[in-house]
Amino acid sequence: MEFDNILLANSYAILEKKMFSQLHTTAKQRFHSLLKEKPNLFKNVPLQYIASMLGITPESLSRLRKMN
Repeated sequence: MEFDNILLANSYAILEKKMFSQLHTTAKQRFHSLLKEKPNLFKNVPLQYIASMLGITPESLSRLRKMN
């Protein structure tokens, strides 16, 4: 039971952080943050999924990657 509560609290914290990020940062800021925190993600995950994680279109992600 205690493990369930810890797991639930951690999941909620992650969700809250993600929602705050979507509301209070620009796509460019989210892109740079993800690139800094998890650079290998861009090598191993299809770009359409990364764009979805960032809350932007694949075309917008492509423009951000070009500017970087």
